[in-house]
Amino acid sequence: MKTISLPNERESVEIRVQYHPFLVGLQPPSHPASGRLRHGDGVCPNEYLFRQGEFANRFYLIETGQVVLEAPDLEGDRVPIEAIGLGKLVGWSWLFPPYTWHFDARALEKTTALFFYGTILREYCSEDPSLGFELSSG
Repeated sequence: MKTISLPNERESVEIRVQYHPFLVGLQPPSHPASGRLRHGDGVCPNEYLFRQGEFANRFYLIETGQVVLEAPDLEGDRVPIEAIGLGKLVGWSWLFPPYTWHFDARALEKTTALFFYGTILREYCSEDPSLGFELSSG
């Protein structure tokens, strides 16, 4: 298995996207506006990336750190569902109606991620269904 070393957060977003394990092998959208799709993001410990019930319009590719998906139990306490780390995607709800988050996503530690506008990418997927297929099977 080939090991991929990820660029650090100071490198250009294009380089970071190129080397992110989730995207290796995918063809980037060739639309002239595709640069609007993404940028780098830093998240502090205990900061929320998104909250359950909010409009889902984005997703994150984790570069460093770890994010936990949580949901409330019957008493309203937060229950961890899944921890997501290096090389993984957080936030699929932007891809499927009704486009609302089903869980909270909270950083467990300092986390860097590539932030993508899912609403724009969803338009690209409707124009090029093979892109949507590649993303959902990545």
